[in-house]
Amino acid sequence: MTPEETAIIEFFGNQSTKLDTISPSETLIFWHKGEVHVFQITVHLIEKQVSISGDKEIPFHAMSLFESMALYETVSIEYENVFYGDKKQLVFRSKTGEIVMMVMMWDNKELSVWRYA
Repeated sequence: MTPEETAIIEFFGNQSTKLDTISPSETLIFWHKGEVHVFQITVHLIEKQVSISGDKEIPFHAMSLFESMALYETVSIEYENVFYGDKKQLVFRSKTGEIVMMVMMWDNKELSVWRYA
């Protein structure tokens, strides 16, 4: 199992479904259902690219509510207890260690996604 796969599975626990691994183990696709929205997280391991989409019905389609992509070097689980009450975060960082994307899950299983420039 890759570090990316390990971190994503740890972050989502049993709430996510690993949909597919494409072209041997190069792309990981995860599906997560919140209280209102459905999310798809796609990780391209060779390109080190993460893409996330959310929608009420189908992520990554012409009318999805949001889509975001970032290039990353590392992915980790971190905790933020100052503003959000010790919520677990899935953090993607660049080669220089800067956060490029962060995902946080709320108690209702909805996700917040922050994309940093």
